[in-house]
Amino acid sequence: MSYTLRPFHNQFDWDQFVKNAYNGNIFHQIKFLKYHQEKFQNKECFYFFEDEKGNATGLLSYLEHIENGEKTLKSPYGASYGGIVSKKFHYDHNRKLIDSLISFLKANDFSKCRLTLPISCSAAMNETMIFNYLEAGFKVINSDISSVVDLTQQCDTPHIFNSKMRNKMNYATKQKVRCVEKASIDDFYFLMKKTFDDKHGVEPTHTKEEWEYLCTTLPEYFWHNVAYIEDTPVAGLGNVVINDNMTSCFYLCQDLNQIKTRALTKLIMKSMVSAFKSGYRFYDMGTSSINMKARANIFEFKESFGSFGNFRYTLEWQANPI
Repeated sequence: MSYTLRPFHNQFDWDQFVKNAYNGNIFHQIKFLKYHQEKFQNKECFYFFEDEKGNATGLLSYLEHIENGEKTLKSPYGASYGGIVSKKFHYDHNRKLIDSLISFLKANDFSKCRLTLPISCSAAMNETMIFNYLEAGFKVINSDISSVVDLTQQCDTPHIFNSKMRNKMNYATKQKVRCVEKASIDDFYFLMKKTFDDKHGVEPTHTKEEWEYLCTTLPEYFWHNVAYIEDTPVAGLGNVVINDNMTSCFYLCQDLNQIKTRALTKLIMKSMVSAFKSGYRFYDMGTSSINMKARANIFEFKESFGSFGNFRYTLEWQANPI
């Protein structure tokens, strides 16, 4: 028995379903996706999976667009993670969800479906659903590494972190580096612009106005910390809470002239300890590879905080596979 995909028209509390789901996260919530405003108007779609009793048992938000002449379903859009939000993590239930999705794709003449899934640390360490997708005919088209710290290993010990990292933090303290949580948006974005202009040569994912909107509208999920020397901002960190199990540093930025102060190191370590005390188990430091190409210096930097690698898979289904 399969499920039926129905358009969502406020029949129930979507965001509460996401919070209760085993693999739901902030990027699945409507109140997050609203920050795009009219950017994806008339292209974004919200559907739920209905069982034989009329109950919602799964969710899917996606973007419908034409890619190289082919009708394509893409999830996420304007977010880090997408795919089906499942009420349960059981094999049989999730296989029914995915079979129902494929029936929906065929009935609506989709040529492709591309999903980037949450990393397993954000889904109770359960990868059965990835197997469900692969078994149903989805293929892995990209698998990048997210560097994740298990806070119970790094923070719940008599000596926090290793001696090398503690020495760096002590050095920053001697340089009179002080860290402020939920600091000034102007100071944070000043550092963001410096970092992206000087180092990356690209624009941040969010404009200042978009980031401020998220921090104001969803303050329990989005905020920024800034390290100062006296009153001068020297390093910044943008926090995004993924779900009750994991938080992340979405942005790391600093004044390149102040690298030797170790301000960024101190800021990250204090943010990790704060996350642990707030009840989070994992701390996602972001991807350390791009399109399956490693950035060795990024791996080295994040591993110095005790991170390990966790795959972030992008899967694709094709109506007419080659």
